[in-house]
Amino acid sequence: FSGENVIFLNYVRDWKAAWVKISESKPDYDWNRDSQYHRLHFFKIAVEIYAACVDLRTAEFPINIESQIYSDLTEMFNEAAQFIGQSVSRGTETRTYRNVPESYMMPTHRKKFSTVINVEEDTHALCLDAYPHESQSIMHIESRVPDHVIVPPNFTIRVFHQAERSIKNLVFTNTWPKFIDSSSDLSIHSK
Repeated sequence: FSGENVIFLNYVRDWKAAWVKISESKPDYDWNRDSQYHRLHFFKIAVEIYAACVDLRTAEFPINIESQIYSDLTEMFNEAAQFIGQSVSRGTETRTYRNVPESYMMPTHRKKFSTVINVEEDTHALCLDAYPHESQSIMHIESRVPDHVIVPPNFTIRVFHQAERSIKNLVFTNTWPKFIDSSSDLSIHSK
């Protein structure tokens, strides 16, 4: 049921929450003046989100957003995302699922109904909400984007706003009703 949409929403939620947390803890912080510290870090993580969930070249399952939103995000992140594409193709092993950095991987076993489930390394991003610890936030990955990238002047906390709104609408009008319908179908067949 369109897991890529939920993953994208979780990544953006965590990214925005971290931005707000810094803004609240440092109310005098000038995001525009210090573009090479917090702003650079947030930009690099945003590029990782773009590469993992939006970019048609690097995302295994890109989210389905309107072409204008895609164009706007591509204009913002494409140049920096080139570095991610290079690091993925140069590596000896390519992480296919979302091409998330190795620093974002988690342990591979969980117990569920007394059965051990082995989760493939590439699908750990699907299990993020099972590990609600702050250390598992997208903000703690080691970005593959180098520090010398230029942060565009129009980069703000609202950079994913239109995509987030579009995906939420898609989830609530398409994915969620399909999930409910399938759940009711399963309960009817199990009787």
